Amino acid sequence: MTLASCGNQSEVDAEAQTWQEAYTVVLMQYNEYMYAADLHPEEGWRFTLFDIDGDGQPELIVWESTIGTLWFGVRSAYTFIDGVAQSLEITEDFGGRPASTFVFTPPNSGNGMIINSGGEGFSRHMLVIKQDGKLIIDVCLTVSIAPWFYGYDFALHYVRGIDAVSAELPDLPYQIVKDHAEMLMRGYVLVTEQDFDWIRYDVFGDMPKSDHTPIHNISESNIREVMNIFS
Repeated sequence: MTLASCGNQSEVDAEAQTWQEAYTVVLMQYNEYMYAADLHPEEGWRFTLFDIDGDGQPELIVWESTIGTLWFGVRSAYTFIDGVAQSLEITEDFGGRPASTFVFTPPNSGNGMIINSGGEGFSRHMLVIKQDGKLIIDVCLTVSIAPWFYGYDFALHYVRGIDAVSAELPDLPYQIVKDHAEMLMRGYVLVTEQDFDWIRYDVFGDMPKSDHTPIHNISESNIREVMNIFS
């Protein structure tokens, strides 16, 4: 099995009767590749089980470490339909640094999956939903600390996917203005820090790290153990 086939399968025919069996087949394929390639767990893939649409069956999210383990993003995702694991299209990058990536349940156990992540100069809160065979970022809040690199004592706060009152961009260096224009083109709105905090709490809640959903290393023992929890 090649790396490409592992990420691009539209369906994994496991002849399975349960989602646990179907997802085990998928994960064992990733595990076999990692073993054959002699990859350290931090250089390969990890997985999360999360019921994104609230139908009682979790989706399988496979994460990948890239750029020398400095970046961590969704490699592939699967849902269970008619006895097989069917892949979901990933429409955007959900990535960030491994230490900053956490998965949460939305407030009041609402549908969707919260992913918090961050990278060089930014942090994000994303509400991800499943729609028409795709994983979609429904609401995204982003903080850019780019002004700090130029000696300013404030950050820029953006929201997307929710109505918000636009704030005025301060007088800033050209590169930040350019990046700001790109954010606007991607559908973001610049807001005040106060509005940002209100929206964050309304959509994402408290998000205590003690309540995050585990992201497991892919290994045969972990696969068996996690699936047994749901049996």
